[in-house]
Amino acid sequence: MIKDSVSHDFTIRSSPNSAFFYGNLLWFTASPVAYLVDFTNKKRFYYGKNVFLNFFDSSHVYQPMIMRGYNSYFSKRFSTQRHQLNFVVSVPYVNSFYFKPQNETVKLSTGFFGLSLGLEYFYRDNKYLSISANGVVDYSFPIPLPVEQFGKYEVESLNSIYLSVSNNYKFNRFSFGYGINLSKNIYNNNYSYDTIGFPSRKASYSLGVTLNTYHQISKHLYVGIIYRPTFLRISPTTELVYEHLFSIDFAWKIKIGRKRQ
Repeated sequence: MIKDSVSHDFTIRSSPNSAFFYGNLLWFTASPVAYLVDFTNKKRFYYGKNVFLNFFDSSHVYQPMIMRGYNSYFSKRFSTQRHQLNFVVSVPYVNSFYFKPQNETVKLSTGFFGLSLGLEYFYRDNKYLSISANGVVDYSFPIPLPVEQFGKYEVESLNSIYLSVSNNYKFNRFSFGYGINLSKNIYNNNYSYDTIGFPSRKASYSLGVTLNTYHQISKHLYVGIIYRPTFLRISPTTELVYEHLFSIDFAWKIKIGRKRQ
């Protein structure tokens, strides 16, 4: 930029084009080649629709608005301290089940809703132990609606109640955890003809592991993914049986205390 006899050089930095970044996610699940192909395309860069230059700015390096928001978002830190104690309430909103009830075929279902209560204890500034009690269901609709059925029908449902203990690492806005769980997996088959019901229910207790990852959106709000496989069925029979539960979880964490050192 030239003003009278004075000139300034400005640098316009780029950000990833949203079409490149998000559009290829659809294909990445099948193959990462889509990203590799577009890495040769200069259209993967984005500089903003408009750029406003100020001759008197102290900084002559500009970034697109999307990158400024991105950098501001990820530069914010939510610090934690050793001996910090958090109370956690979460809603496993989306739940995907893979169950093998005794003497039944494999049961698959994806539905909504659940509730979890837990505690977190930081034994390091960035490491913590957590314990939680969880209940999840496969309700058919993303919002709670009263549903009435008439005549002859058969409805299968899956749900689970489990206790989980895990060790976790916090890195900036992200956390990763691993642990063990004791689960009660339940299969319900409700058969009805007019007003006569013929319910069937099978439940089993199993041991397995819990893996989770969370992203911190704000001071108290987190969103994460929980993978909870079980391998050893201990009741009603003892046998090796693989079952799993995937959940998309929304959590609220409230600091309730920090013990003195």
